[in-house]
Amino acid sequence: MHERGVEPYIESQPWLELKGTASEPVRDVKDVVISLYPKDEVVVGTSRPAACGAIVGARPQLHFVLTWPHLDFDRVWAMAVSGHLRYAYVAFTKPHYGSGLVVSTSFSNEPEE
Repeated sequence: MHERGVEPYIESQPWLELKGTASEPVRDVKDVVISLYPKDEVVVGTSRPAACGAIVGARPQLHFVLTWPHLDFDRVWAMAVSGHLRYAYVAFTKPHYGSGLVVSTSFSNEPEE
């Protein structure tokens, strides 16, 4: 809400959308979209297990939304721009009605073993 005569505040932020294919299907879904947003202060919230993101859709593709501290976001951005971002590891709770919690995420140029 804005008061009369006060200049409006426009909120904007960068975000990174990564698309790929899962190595293991989740209920026959292999297409993955990861939307990554930077935040000055990441708030975990009261949900348990503690989560760094959420599943916001499970069909026709798994869609993850993650918030990361600016420094970490900048590193992932640099990897993506330079072509070194090849793999993502995402640990999450079992999706229920198309949503779930992301409990761990990492990005690299080599697959995790």
